[in-house]
Amino acid sequence: MRTVKLALLTVTTSVLLFATGCTSVAVNPSAVESVKAVTITRLALPEYSYMGRDMEASAKRVGVVGGYYALGVFGLAVGDAIRVKSEQPYREAIGAALSANPPAFDAVLNAKLERTLQDRGIQVLWIDAPAKLGDNSGYDMAGVDITTEYLIEIFPFAAGFSYENSASSPHLDIRWRLMKRYPNGKLIETNRGTVFYDAVSNIGNLSSVQIPKSAEYAFPGQVTDLAKHGEKPAAAMRALAEQIAVHTAERALPIAPKK
Repeated sequence: MRTVKLALLTVTTSVLLFATGCTSVAVNPSAVESVKAVTITRLALPEYSYMGRDMEASAKRVGVVGGYYALGVFGLAVGDAIRVKSEQPYREAIGAALSANPPAFDAVLNAKLERTLQDRGIQVLWIDAPAKLGDNSGYDMAGVDITTEYLIEIFPFAAGFSYENSASSPHLDIRWRLMKRYPNGKLIETNRGTVFYDAVSNIGNLSSVQIPKSAEYAFPGQVTDLAKHGEKPAAAMRALAEQIAVHTAERALPIAPKK
């Protein structure tokens, strides 16, 4: 049985990383039109996260946690501990529901990304993802050796469910970086972007793509009720993974499909 990982995603971190991605510009098609092969870091199943947007409960939690944050570094640590503990049951509910119906969206995204690039005449070589950077903004690519000129880093920033307005919906946030290998073997980032689905957020910039919101992916009730919906939450995550894969391929390597 697959091990389910659980984590808490903070809105603050999300905003900071979106800001990081905003500095990117779109990939110039003429710069990559001759690409025949690319190396990609294989997406691994990330830790499931919970975004609670129950306004009344959030207001109480923010009031308590905010009081500790005002006390400085020590208060910040205490406040985070309180927040993590208060949301633990929701993260466990997500894990339980998805364990019963594993979405395997990592494998789905990898496969769809490969097919989309192959349709464009690009051979795909896979490598396992190296260790994460300390700021959780991507992988540490220092020392990574590849045989292709370009590498696409696929980084799973967030995956889980959000709750607002009496419904739970998936959030899936994938960050990509296009990196070029120079004659000395060093990998240098040339572009980066974000492709994500979140039924609540509206974040748009040159480097991000938001999958259109759909009522199809909203499930009545809190995340503690997800198991009642059977296979549908997992199916929603798989469907979103395929959409995200296509957008990622089109943004990172904007090459027209072969006829």
